[in-house]
Amino acid sequence: MCKHFQGEKNMIKNYEQLEEYKEELRNVLNQTTKLVDPAMELVIYPSISRTYELCFLKDKKQIDLDKNFIFYFEKEFKKMSKANSIISDGFYQMNYIDNRIYVSYPRKELDYKIASFHQEPVFQEALIRARSFGNSTGLSSIEGINNFIDTYGEVNLIQIGEAKMQMQMSKIIEMISKENIKFISISGPSCSGKTTTANKLRIGLMAVGLNPLRISLDDYYYLPSQCPLNPDGTKNLESIDSLDIKEFQKEMISLLLGKETNLRTFHFKDKTADFNRVAKLNSNQPIIIEGIHGLNPKLWEGIDPSIIFKIYISPQPQISITNLKPFPFSEARLLRRLVRDEISRSTSFEETFSMWSKVREEEFETIYAGEENANFVFDSFYPYELSVMKELATPNLMNFRKTSPYYEYAQSLCANLKQIKTIDIKKIPVNSTFREFIGGGLYKG
Repeated sequence: MCKHFQGEKNMIKNYEQLEEYKEELRNVLNQTTKLVDPAMELVIYPSISRTYELCFLKDKKQIDLDKNFIFYFEKEFKKMSKANSIISDGFYQMNYIDNRIYVSYPRKELDYKIASFHQEPVFQEALIRARSFGNSTGLSSIEGINNFIDTYGEVNLIQIGEAKMQMQMSKIIEMISKENIKFISISGPSCSGKTTTANKLRIGLMAVGLNPLRISLDDYYYLPSQCPLNPDGTKNLESIDSLDIKEFQKEMISLLLGKETNLRTFHFKDKTADFNRVAKLNSNQPIIIEGIHGLNPKLWEGIDPSIIFKIYISPQPQISITNLKPFPFSEARLLRRLVRDEISRSTSFEETFSMWSKVREEEFETIYAGEENANFVFDSFYPYELSVMKELATPNLMNFRKTSPYYEYAQSLCANLKQIKTIDIKKIPVNSTFREFIGGGLYKG
């Protein structure tokens, strides 16, 4: 069952207005909760379709919702939103699916419009796993992470994060080894950990007797003269149409038939391509494919879907800054990209901010639609990573001048990290996927 209502007009035009709106939205949701039952506590989580999921607690236990509760909550929320100038002039959408309430809000990367809401059972299951992990370990909030560091120490926090990744990796290896899988495709948005995860999966599969060949979709970029263009005339490197799909499919089918195959390699430095890499598969040798378009059905046209295992990877922080303020998914990746690009690509924070909106727009168009095609959703968020990002990112974020168009965004990131304790970065293992973003890792591309 799904029903929704939404605000009449959209008055949000910039990031500052959006943040003010979201804070007021959360406050009105909390006021509505207290009106329904003064003893009830509201916890807000980031969830599917880029929304808030509302969780209601009584005596610290989550209550089950029914139609009567939904009807009453919805009715009172409408009343309270009309009495609030910001919310009534804003744009919102409330959905009720399977005894859960979801509230969608405008997205900066969508020109302050709301993304279309739809059920996402595969991704929802991953969020439930992530939330269960946080609740069972006490790492579901910044306060909980700080308490864990005080009680058990930073080394144990780091190790429990690494164990979380290993448990997911072991599950994937078990699933793959039981089936006749020929292609393992890994996809996800920017700074999700695709590259290192692909390398670690290759090692894990080797440990169970498989010897995967690893291929990057980056090697199938068209030459600059063949690349599709954006409306403004710039090259569109985010679209799947920037890849030579026919060449990719031809090579994959050739490998599948056991033929010796010349594989395409794209050289980013001089924007050229060659076919000097030669490969031939053994009968039990799968191929790991890594790239942002790995789950796009267009890539796999003509190939039997039963022999493809698809992995969607992204950090899914089910972390509360406060009960009413969850830590946003996208901010975890933005922090990773800010730090990574400064360390490995000498890209300033200001330059990364300037590109981020475009990156996010392309993700909505090209990546998120594929997550429900996945056989497994891999949560690459580490419970210790915000502690690391506070130390590595805050100094540069604090240096933004008030005249910068990204000043408010930078201050918002600082505020979200302010309360968390830092840890010794040197204690993070060199084989951690998180090293992909802070340097010092074993895996190189």
